[in-house]
Amino acid sequence: MSAVIVSIQDNCVVLAADGICYGEGGIVSGYMSKMHVLPHLNCVLTWTGMAPMGIGMLLMMGQHMISFDHLVEHFGNIAKATHERVLIEMPQQAEVSETTVMVAGWSEARQAFEAYRVMSYEKGTVSSDTGETTKSEPWTIYPVQGTWASFNPGADLLQEFGLADADGMQADEICIRFICASRARSGGADQVPSGRPFNCGGFLQVAILSKDQVDTWIEQRWPEDAIGRVIDPSLGARLPERILQLEAERKAASAG
Repeated sequence: MSAVIVSIQDNCVVLAADGICYGEGGIVSGYMSKMHVLPHLNCVLTWTGMAPMGIGMLLMMGQHMISFDHLVEHFGNIAKATHERVLIEMPQQAEVSETTVMVAGWSEARQAFEAYRVMSYEKGTVSSDTGETTKSEPWTIYPVQGTWASFNPGADLLQEFGLADADGMQADEICIRFICASRARSGGADQVPSGRPFNCGGFLQVAILSKDQVDTWIEQRWPEDAIGRVIDPSLGARLPERILQLEAERKAASAG
């Protein structure tokens, strides 16, 4: 498991994800972009769980998808078929089989930015608005409303990373802070059905999708999350320098 977050805005969709891969015991095994940018379909594909899932989804889609709406129509079946194929061809992936796949894009049919998610396992989700817990069923497509993340780092870290009161923050800053808060939870088994340690880190990638355009970049790298080691979230930058500068400017403006 890693962490991805999506925030749907009126004029764009903002996504952020970490880039760590890890194996048994939470030991870092490598790095990977967990976003596939598909500007010809006006969408971005992202996932957590099995590392080959993203490339597998692209292979399964082939050249046959003609739009974001077309992909959404077949999204659940493509994700399930990809998951099954990966487990057949790479049985060692069974230990990390809990997978979430999400696609965000522009719907020509509904003239709106949208996002959808599908999971390979049953998972409880707690509403940040009502506190109510609902269950997500395996291989069922769920639309994303507002902002959604694959992992909840906990109220304490949301507070520590400035997300308890995000007034004045742009969506990209909120998403960046969320991934950083998730990295701070690395090493725990929270929300991981298999009981494997949760890890998040390596690097932090951001993508902003507008109609017919996607901008993506690496906001932060954590070289401290080295291959062959367990992530120690006390090492490395707590937040990217740009985010610290934005925070300082808001404080200065408030004081003035």
